Amino acid sequence: MAANIPSPKLTVGLVGYGRFGQLAAKFIASKTNVLVHDRRKTLTPSGSSSIKHASLRDVASQPVIILSVPVSALQETLRAIKPFLSNSKTVPTLVIDVCAVKAKPVQWMKKILPKNIEILATHPLFGPDSAKNSLKGHRIYLSPVRISEPRLREVTDILGDAGLIVEQISPDMHDKIIAETLFLTQYVGRLLGGAGLGRRGTSTTSYAELMKIVKIADNDTRELFEDMVKYNPYAKAVLRKLLNAQQRILKDM
Repeated sequence: MAANIPSPKLTVGLVGYGRFGQLAAKFIASKTNVLVHDRRKTLTPSGSSSIKHASLRDVASQPVIILSVPVSALQETLRAIKPFLSNSKTVPTLVIDVCAVKAKPVQWMKKILPKNIEILATHPLFGPDSAKNSLKGHRIYLSPVRISEPRLREVTDILGDAGLIVEQISPDMHDKIIAETLFLTQYVGRLLGGAGLGRRGTSTTSYAELMKIVKIADNDTRELFEDMVKYNPYAKAVLRKLLNAQQRILKDM
């Protein structure tokens, strides 16, 4: 009889229940239970019986913990969860971050988290707007830091089964690519939006595409943009190139 009893559902701890945290919880809850902690008491889980609010102690004591917090809040969060992490040798605790910067967060996680804690740095290249209905076809970067090969394969398989395109990348290469793509997109969108240009209802197709960038920048938090400027070592170099190009254009005109 005992052999017919289903194994208990895995519980994942999620720290941070902002826009991306809510998206992550929504998809994770289809496979596991999710315990959520967010310091903003007004943000309470909804939409699934598998998602429940819990204390930071309970969230951080789970076998898998996802940190969905801004880069600027990561060090504080790591120190806060450290006392509550499980010391289990049978199933080592796995801590996963989803920051848009990788080199600095990896450095902090290795320094602050105990040596027995497994670490996987990730950056989902999608958000609540682009992936609200499905993860299929979206890309996620993985930077294995301190994780066993079997567990890494397990995580990779789970992400692949969800329809994600999984790519392993070094933290340094990640930051270089993101500076020249995501940061660049954010900068252009905020530049146009801040200048009060655009938002006309009808125009050319290329103009409509440009306005999508403005909308994306509007929907993302300013904190995300500021964190990329502050913590991505390649962002300022991209900014200098943009400013130099602008000066050359103005000179030619």
